[in-house]
Amino acid sequence: MSNEENHETPKIGKTSEEFNVLLSKYVDGSVKAAVLPTMMEIFEPIIPEKAEVISECYSQGEAYMAKHLKKGVRAIIKDSNLVERQNKLDKMLKDAEERDRVRIHLLPTPNQVSTGIVYKTKKAEIMRLQKILDDITEENYKLMNEIKRKDKEKREKESRIDSQISQFKKNVISVSSIPIEDLIGVMDELDLKSVKL
Repeated sequence: MSNEENHETPKIGKTSEEFNVLLSKYVDGSVKAAVLPTMMEIFEPIIPEKAEVISECYSQGEAYMAKHLKKGVRAIIKDSNLVERQNKLDKMLKDAEERDRVRIHLLPTPNQVSTGIVYKTKKAEIMRLQKILDDITEENYKLMNEIKRKDKEKREKESRIDSQISQFKKNVISVSSIPIEDLIGVMDELDLKSVKL
């Protein structure tokens, strides 16, 4: 097995083929950019009778350069595990494409942020004021019930007093209709009874 065979790009599907195509383009471009074509152009006018030999030397030099350049690049690809790493990257990209898309969350604008803060502040203030209103309403309800209770007691007391006054008036009328002599006699009898008791 030759050294060139030892450094062949591993055959792992499409990625390996792509590396081989890239390798060929790189080597061809490098060889064309090398000084060999320039040297051939320089020597041909100087020794035109040796043009065929110069062309043959150029071909041999080009083949040698291409062979060793390919060998070196293949060694780099193999030693760096570029094919395996590229395959892994391709698989990750494919898996990512097959996964559900991540939902995009648009960031709010500064105006939206300030509006949100104002809204939250207003909402908190409304809740605070609502609690105060609820407390005041409850306290007012208690006070109104207390006022109603006291008003009822007052009316009941007034009713009793009115009843007592009315009864007193009736008693006065009844007493005033009794002759004084009879009234004195009744009073004396009452005094005697109270003494005996």
